[in-house]
Amino acid sequence: MNVEKILFAVFTGLWFVLWYITPNGFNWYLENIVIFLALPFVVFSYFTFRLSNFSYVLIFILAVLHVFGAYNTYAASPWGDWLKVILNLDRNYYDRIIHFIYGVTMAPVAFEIFGKYIKTKNLLLMAVVFSAIVSIGALYEVGEYVAAQIVDPQAGLNFLGFQGDIWDTQKDMALQALGALMGLFLIFVFRARGTK
Repeated sequence: MNVEKILFAVFTGLWFVLWYITPNGFNWYLENIVIFLALPFVVFSYFTFRLSNFSYVLIFILAVLHVFGAYNTYAASPWGDWLKVILNLDRNYYDRIIHFIYGVTMAPVAFEIFGKYIKTKNLLLMAVVFSAIVSIGALYEVGEYVAAQIVDPQAGLNFLGFQGDIWDTQKDMALQALGALMGLFLIFVFRARGTK
């Protein structure tokens, strides 16, 4: 069995276990809209333009962290609560951490995907990847808001996870951008080391 199939089986099993035991079914479904939208693309990539094992591992890591956040709601994540206590923070930062990790993990994946089709200098390719990561992150934030407003505006506040911060969306997008820059920097460093 190859790595991609193992990751898919582990994620699917984890998803169903968390779905079955989640304390907040409404939020679970809202949070997992992104999984339902992304999963067909990941499966399609496997059969049409297979990505590297590294890219599938990065996708797996982000998806697992996402469903753990969806299990309780991001704002009530036990990992975020643990960090809140340990670091004496004013809120649960799990959501912000995942937005940063999104940028870091998806930058190499997007670099690989766009690199298959854009045969150009690294700087232009990195600009395209950065723009794609930030744009998708912004679309996610808008989609998150629209879904919460359409389905149930009051329950949507839990889904949005503002935790009293009116600038939550902007901070999330800034962390996605910072994560993308970090991911691109790591690509640059590893590619530079590989050429020596």
